[in-house]
Amino acid sequence: MSSVKEDKVTEKSSLSSFWKHPGDEFWNMKGNSKSDENTFHNADAKSVRLRGESYMKDNIKAPSGDAAYTLICSKCFATTNKMVNVAEEVQSLKDALSSNLDEEYLVICWLVPAHITVINLYIRTLKQGKDRAFDRVHEMFRKGDSKFRDSRFKLIPQVLGAPMTIRALVNSLLGGLRPVIIGNKLQCHHFSGRNYMEVDIDTGSSSIVSYLARTMVSAFKDITVNQGFVIEGRSKKELPERMLGIHCYTRVSLDTVKIKYDDQPKKQAEHKNQSCQQKRRWSIFGDRKKDTDTHK
Repeated sequence: MSSVKEDKVTEKSSLSSFWKHPGDEFWNMKGNSKSDENTFHNADAKSVRLRGESYMKDNIKAPSGDAAYTLICSKCFATTNKMVNVAEEVQSLKDALSSNLDEEYLVICWLVPAHITVINLYIRTLKQGKDRAFDRVHEMFRKGDSKFRDSRFKLIPQVLGAPMTIRALVNSLLGGLRPVIIGNKLQCHHFSGRNYMEVDIDTGSSSIVSYLARTMVSAFKDITVNQGFVIEGRSKKELPERMLGIHCYTRVSLDTVKIKYDDQPKKQAEHKNQSCQQKRRWSIFGDRKKDTDTHK
């Protein structure tokens, strides 16, 4: 798949030109709105130190190169049921991805209690062949099963601004914020399509993180945070590490930006299909019983 130039990313970062969904106008790329509140933007990957080329020998970390993927947009959906594999479930996103098959995308979702789904859509901007170590570990991740992906997908959080009560809560529950292999702490759902990889992180799979997430939902409007993601390198051929993607949320009110998404029709269709299948099984059983009675 080809990579894209920066001007093409800028064009696609506009919600009106790439992935548009009714009700998404309240959460925008920083610079596209009058205020920094309720905005997202790409953070500086070079500000994060990752495993360097000789890390396996000396444990020395070095600044990351530019992130391999660039954030296009973030959206927040409120659903009736927990929603996974959003690249297939959300029709507007599915249409956007299928109409751009020559590009490579990364979808990272946070599944928050009360059926809130925060979707981050990235596009690959690092050219194939520019970083062989990244290409190698990226291909391993793309082809790997869920167990492999869980063991390598690392979150690097950075709180840039938050009330002291939130900082104290994070410290007391988690011992502070530090890089973490997220699959070791939370259940992750992994999916792949023709031109995308998707990771859905379920915060409800841990009682401690679930409690923290519920608190953060109401307090998020007072928080500015970076979220960086890395595929961990564990051998000389997989180093140095490069940031997969990194974005920043600035004082986001989830109540303001969330989009009510009606996932009931699909669930009802699935239930109807299951009912029809059950009826057919009973019908077959009934026909067999009649045949048995006839031959008595």
